[in-house]
Amino acid sequence: MTLTCLSRSVALSGPTSSPCPSSTPASPPSAQSPTPQNVTQLPNNLIPTIDEEAAGYFRAILKTGEISERALELTVDILRYNPGDYHAWALRRQIYDKLELPLK
Repeated sequence: MTLTCLSRSVALSGPTSSPCPSSTPASPPSAQSPTPQNVTQLPNNLIPTIDEEAAGYFRAILKTGEISERALELTVDILRYNPGDYHAWALRRQIYDKLELPLK
């Protein structure tokens, strides 16, 4: 059996053989990670943080199952901070369906 490892073919002689020759050991991830000398920190204000008040109201609306235009407006605020929030998108879809709102 022959496997390709690092752009070269390696023949396996038995079930305990490694598919890649260990002539050069791989360096640990910490040796490959950037060091503080070549990394510049970004100011924290570049990353939007969620409004804790809006997040609290959103959790309450999820818990009570409220379906209203007020809840729809709240999802806009939540999605502004985290566009990947599945729960906010799912709630928006439920609101549009239950209130029979037109999709714009």
